[in-house]
Amino acid sequence: MHLCAQNLMNFHLAQKYRINFTEVACGSIYYQCVYLLVDKTEGVLAAGAAARKAFGITTGPSMPHLSLLYSDIPQEERAKVGAACRLA
Repeated sequence: MHLCAQNLMNFHLAQKYRINFTEVACGSIYYQCVYLLVDKTEGVLAAGAAARKAFGITTGPSMPHLSLLYSDIPQEERAKVGAACRLA
């Protein structure tokens, strides 16, 4: 069996965990325009490590998040969208 497929099978054996969102944030790149940050609990970090291993990703530390908006809008507009999300 291919190593990636085996790692993915192991990933499915991981324990269930809760995802807690900590805050709305705005980034400076297209794919991180406006997003919800995820609390880095033991479960979240373990799942991230398992996924990086399964896909052979060796990049630096991750930033668990849920993207709300992908866009090239200016930083001022990102801040307005972020503020609107905080009010919702």
